[in-house]
Amino acid sequence: MTDFVRILQDYCGANNLKYHYGRKANLNLLKSTLDNTDIYCLHEPSPRKAIMNTNGTRIANYIFSGMFFLVKQSTLDMPYLDELGNDEARSKYVLNIEPLLTVFETMANKFGCTDMHILSFECIDVVNVLDTNKDGLLVTYSVKTDA
Repeated sequence: MTDFVRILQDYCGANNLKYHYGRKANLNLLKSTLDNTDIYCLHEPSPRKAIMNTNGTRIANYIFSGMFFLVKQSTLDMPYLDELGNDEARSKYVLNIEPLLTVFETMANKFGCTDMHILSFECIDVVNVLDTNKDGLLVTYSVKTDA
């Protein structure tokens, strides 16, 4: 079995994304190492469900489900989009969230072309996450792999 941690770590390494794994408390410690131009994949630990074969004698598949952030470093004072007449071009959505939708789509398509079976792969916008003030996407996933 290749664990989803390694699958995501390898994908990020091959696609110029900065991968970090750990609980929120650990991910909050990254403040001093962040670069404003990089895209970060911040992956939280998640369950690994073993699915037994029909005889119940061995593990046939694993289901990995959980979440990770695809985010960019941000500043607290940026507008979300265009509220109060702010310039949309300098907003969190235009600069940090919208470009990551392409990263999300590319990742989903790449994973769909592997031996993994994507059961669900969805995202929602996030702003000002963790202590290091990042904006982007919270991705939730459920994938099945062969043992």
